[in-house]
Amino acid sequence: MMNSRTKKVRAEAREALKSRSGKAVSEAFKAAFERASERSFQFPMTTALVGRNGAFMFCRYHKTENGVNLETLAEHEDDTGYEFPINMLMVDATGKELRVTMGGEGSDRITFH
Repeated sequence: MMNSRTKKVRAEAREALKSRSGKAVSEAFKAAFERASERSFQFPMTTALVGRNGAFMFCRYHKTENGVNLETLAEHEDDTGYEFPINMLMVDATGKELRVTMGGEGSDRITFH
């Protein structure tokens, strides 16, 4: 049986992990879009994001006259957010692909494959 102190520590740890994974995911998306732009990716682009714990998001990005529109196709995330390593696959309208790994071995490093 967990006491209130243990529950609080676990809740704080979950929030810290969720915050860290959220920041890493945002940074990875930014880096992936920059790399996709360099490689002349065409819209729409479909992206799959999967964490070690099974958290995932599948989305499609459409170009609009006001910028880029995100359409979430499916997602699942538990209380801990995404656990590292987190893998991303981005595919453009012509079939070009970009694979990215975030974290792993305790780092926040972004690796392109």
